[in-house]
Amino acid sequence: MQTYYDNVFLERMQDSLVLDKWVDKKNIPLWRGKTVNYFAYYPLAGTSTAITEGASTANEATVAGQTIEATIQKYAQWAPWTERVKLTARDQNLTGAVELFGEAAAKSLEEVLAIELFQKGSIPVRVDDLVNQTTYTWESTVDSSAGLTSTVIYDDSITWTTDLFAGAHFAVTSTATRNYRHGSLVTSSGSTSESFTITTAAPRSFSTGTTYRMVVGTGITAANMLTGTSIAYGVSKARENRFYTFPGGWFKASLASQTEYDLQKDAVWRNMGIYQDKSMIEKGILKHLWGVEFHYASIPWREDVDGTKNLTGGVVFCTPIMGMHAMANVSLGGMKGHKILLKTPGSQTTNEPYDENGTMGYKFYAAAKSLNAAFCINMMSGASGVA
Repeated sequence: MQTYYDNVFLERMQDSLVLDKWVDKKNIPLWRGKTVNYFAYYPLAGTSTAITEGASTANEATVAGQTIEATIQKYAQWAPWTERVKLTARDQNLTGAVELFGEAAAKSLEEVLAIELFQKGSIPVRVDDLVNQTTYTWESTVDSSAGLTSTVIYDDSITWTTDLFAGAHFAVTSTATRNYRHGSLVTSSGSTSESFTITTAAPRSFSTGTTYRMVVGTGITAANMLTGTSIAYGVSKARENRFYTFPGGWFKASLASQTEYDLQKDAVWRNMGIYQDKSMIEKGILKHLWGVEFHYASIPWREDVDGTKNLTGGVVFCTPIMGMHAMANVSLGGMKGHKILLKTPGSQTTNEPYDENGTMGYKFYAAAKSLNAAFCINMMSGASGVA
């Protein structure tokens, strides 16, 4: 029965996952500590120079990349169950409870992945500022006037304001410099008006000329809805950054119910005459639009305007447009560490003199890590149903 419950738990957990289905997977390394190493390749530039006859070593390229280390973390939850369950319909009742725990575990993992994706691993874009012309969007390059570190970015061209820096999303977008693909959140300004600090340290100190993008949610309201035009912009950036498509040729996106509602009202979305068949709905696929496959979000990511997580009341909704190899995680399937735990009522401890209560819980391991912030566009919007 334990094997049966483990299978029910994992099946329900995996059925309820969305983001985890889109990440690169790696098995937990047995007997090799608590870290997992992922490897992300740097882009390989092509060449338009023809080689001459017999030039067997011309146009040599260098294949390079970066090892990205993640620490394996354990996640767990439990609840009591009583002797009455054991004496009546234990299997039936416990199966239902196991499914509930599977869904809860999935939500926990999806939140871990969403934090990594939206706050550490994506290029931010405001739907009300696609052309980067407001106070709350900034693109520039790092300079070395005050030294170079892995957490403090210096740029003489900026003028510090609270609205620009507090909780802003940050991503390195230039391919030819250090820390390409790195993302983070901005926490504060530095000692001068020409610097700011990010929460997640980059692998190396920043180099002069590194192009970065910084966007904060200040000013986003319910009126700044996700539209077909903003999706089209996100797709254009995905193609510009040469996102790898998923099997089937699609980029992936997940929608909250509120942002889905706004898209359903949008003329661009309605006018796209794409047939939605039953098999797509059964797989949780909402629609295909301009090369993007839309799914329901199991954990819609919402923030306050200062970048603080607020999944129930945040006015800023984050919608990902993802390519392959944006993130990685350890595999759930076939791992002994991911399981449901059942303790039957009994006299194991003096805390239970009447043998009334047992416990049920789960545990699983994860090592979620952003591999390439440049392979996910974070469309930051409001929603019409949110005051």
